[in-house]
Amino acid sequence: MDSRYLKAEEKAGKNSEARPKSLLLVEDEDKHAELIRKAFRESKSEWKLYRVATLKAALEWLREVETKLPFVVVADYRLPDGTGLDIAGEAKSPEELGFPLIIMTGQGSEQLAVRSFKSGAMDYMVKRTEWLQELPWTVERVLREWDTITERKAAVEALQESEERYRLLFENSVSAIVYYDTEGKCVLVNQQAITNFGEKAKDIIGKSLYDLFPKEVADFHLQRFTKIMNEGTGAEFEDALPLTDGEHWFSSNVQPVKDTSGKIIGILSISNDITKHKLAEDMLKDSEERFRMMFENMSNAVAVYEAVDEGTDFIFKDFNRAGEMIEGIKREDLIGKSVLEVFSGVVDSGLFGVIQRVWQIGISEHHPLSFYVDERIVGWRENYVYKLPRGEIVAIYEDVTERKRAEELIRNAEHDWRHSFNSLEDVMLMIDKDYNIEKINDEGLKLLGKCKEEVIGQKCYQVISGADSPSEDCPCIKSRETKKVESFDLYEKRSGKYFSVKNSPVFDEKGEIIKFVDIWRDISERKRMEMEREQFVKELEAKNAEMERFTYTVSHDLKAPLLTIQGFATLLQDDLKQDERENEDSYLRYIADGAKKMGHLLDDLLQLSRIGRVVNPPEDVPFGEIVREAQAQIPEQLKTSGLEIVVADDLPAVHVDHLRIAEMLVNLISNSINYMGAQPHPKIEIGYRVDGEETVFFVRDNGIGIEESEHEKVFELFYRVDNSINKGTGAGLAIVKRIVEVHGGRIWIESKAGKGCTACFTLPVCS
Repeated sequence: MDSRYLKAEEKAGKNSEARPKSLLLVEDEDKHAELIRKAFRESKSEWKLYRVATLKAALEWLREVETKLPFVVVADYRLPDGTGLDIAGEAKSPEELGFPLIIMTGQGSEQLAVRSFKSGAMDYMVKRTEWLQELPWTVERVLREWDTITERKAAVEALQESEERYRLLFENSVSAIVYYDTEGKCVLVNQQAITNFGEKAKDIIGKSLYDLFPKEVADFHLQRFTKIMNEGTGAEFEDALPLTDGEHWFSSNVQPVKDTSGKIIGILSISNDITKHKLAEDMLKDSEERFRMMFENMSNAVAVYEAVDEGTDFIFKDFNRAGEMIEGIKREDLIGKSVLEVFSGVVDSGLFGVIQRVWQIGISEHHPLSFYVDERIVGWRENYVYKLPRGEIVAIYEDVTERKRAEELIRNAEHDWRHSFNSLEDVMLMIDKDYNIEKINDEGLKLLGKCKEEVIGQKCYQVISGADSPSEDCPCIKSRETKKVESFDLYEKRSGKYFSVKNSPVFDEKGEIIKFVDIWRDISERKRMEMEREQFVKELEAKNAEMERFTYTVSHDLKAPLLTIQGFATLLQDDLKQDERENEDSYLRYIADGAKKMGHLLDDLLQLSRIGRVVNPPEDVPFGEIVREAQAQIPEQLKTSGLEIVVADDLPAVHVDHLRIAEMLVNLISNSINYMGAQPHPKIEIGYRVDGEETVFFVRDNGIGIEESEHEKVFELFYRVDNSINKGTGAGLAIVKRIVEVHGGRIWIESKAGKGCTACFTLPVCS
């Protein structure tokens, strides 16, 4: 066995061996598949092998596999239905691919190896017997490398998630925080540090110690940084630094910053301005009078203790006015009393231990912010404890309870804001100036069908539209140009909803846009009502137009038989006055024909008006049954016409008023018979076809056909293609159209003159 695999095996670790592991072998050659199985059996590894012989089978296996379990895919490059690289799809790295892939080939080449790695494969090997025997160790190594990749990815995501939290802590810290690189150049500062320097951030970032301080001060600190980096451990210091408003004393915690490999990459300095405390200490040393004046007029509380019983207790020697106000107790009530007696919580707070250490060792200590409670006092305190030359202990402290309450209010406000943000019924996004999504509420994630990790930090146009770049009508681009709120309506395809979107730019103190806020409000119901209103208006306009055509047609077509009746009645009247009766019978016949024609016209009008008003309940009926019912209504007409009717066997069922549909078919069949012409073999076909998702029924004849220019006109009331054919009133197809439309369908003609006619129509088909 190759020594490199032995070494990798030694590093495998217990966790890797303990997990259930699967291997998908994509190999169409039984000989090579058996060699690989044998290698895994002899290696006594814990792998469960699955073998498929085609690319299609491999893709199906990957769709069904439990992705949380570790698995590796080993694929032959040449497969019966593709290549092993087709498994990777469009991936360009293992992370994009989502699982570890090893490519095998019988004929190795450098070009194929490069293609494999560029497609996300983690290893590439030639199918030689000795290499196939070492495959179990290769797979173990690849899985460990994959674990490293996934752990690194998880770490990056965790880092991004917490970045905002740490940034807030960083910016709102009361301590000045400065990060220097290994050459002493300032890389990062927080607001407190900027305030201390009295400069703007741009005037500090990138500057060296020598740009910020005099040479001797810079030399001193650079030597300190070098020592810390060489020793690899930090330290605490108290130093005086020259700032723009004079010299300030700082208590600093300086620590080396290391990368994941342990290499030191910079220095982090966390400092607190202790100028007031140093001033107090110096004044105590220099002059009792100065001490007293400062002591009584300090804004911080100052307590002076004297050790008793070898430091097992301390009694009050002095207490200033600020202390009296903070603790609500008089100085005269404290002097000579034990600190343990007056402040019973001093031990639990940790302050008493600090006082004892300072008394014993003589080195000043900072007792960090801590919670103090006893039967009289509840609050937060921060103490600086010193030992005077005469052995007395001085504690300078401040009550930061209000500050802590303010911080708690800020935290609660932030929590309330997040709760409100995620409780909004509207979609809300915060997008930075580079179009990266910073925040999105729960309603937005629900709309996109994604989790927060898939959205935060991604380009908004990629997440929302799936585009590679912003479109020309991008609201962020428009807001950037106008510096105003941009509003527009958007149809979101995934949800099928309409939204009213408002894009609002957010400005910094210089008036520059730093981010955008998108609010999407669901207006689907409003849009539905608008579309229904528009549809109603269109239908109303169509009905009005139809009514105008109907009125004109009725008045025109009814007028003709009336004129006939009126004309021949006048002639008959004149002849009767003159006792001329030779034309009497013909005049009366003309009058009777006119009255009969008017009766037919009125009957058709009455029938047309009833469609849609007198409605039989729709029912599920086989269309073939309706066809037979229609044929049964006109047996004599079918017999005398010598017509051949061909009806499809597999006609679907429809949900209709079957009496109306039978009436419609009678009209269509009669129309075909009337306009069959001199066809020696008249024929009608009744069937259906499927156009996409639509079922289209038809009645097709081999008659005289219809010119394309008249395809729409034939559905007009009383319109005839050929007036020489004196059959019917011309209302038949108008009635047919009304019946189809009442059922929610549509009807049209497919025909050319002399080549027969096909009447096509749609009806609600039973599912």
